[in-house]
Amino acid sequence: MIRFLFVFSFITHISLAVSPVEDSSTVLFEQLSSINTDSAAILLGYKGMSMLLEAKHSWNVYTKFSYFNKGTSLLDVAISKDLANRELRFFRYTVQDNAPSFLGYNKNLVADKAIILEELDKESDTDLKLKIKEYFKLK
Repeated sequence: MIRFLFVFSFITHISLAVSPVEDSSTVLFEQLSSINTDSAAILLGYKGMSMLLEAKHSWNVYTKFSYFNKGTSLLDVAISKDLANRELRFFRYTVQDNAPSFLGYNKNLVADKAIILEELDKESDTDLKLKIKEYFKLK
């Protein structure tokens, strides 16, 4: 019950405005609906992130919490399928870094950051590398 009250107080601080980002996240969520735990790790990770975006834009506290739990679970499963995937680790890091501490989803920050930054200059995906550098404020 206490956890519910904390979640509810967190939700009252979230903007309820509908935006184009909300529409885009719903489209992504619908397009990834057929992805399951047998799918490729990266697809599973994107499905988890789409659920987390649905949580962000949900108005109902129960729905919001349900999407958050399902999204984080899928993201964790995706990472367990591909431990070296920098993009998935970056997804999880940003979620854990921004999730309220009372949700308890913050246990992988140190390990994920180490893997994300390890040999970052050798990353072939220039867009991912740029986003990581921006997020961590690196040159």
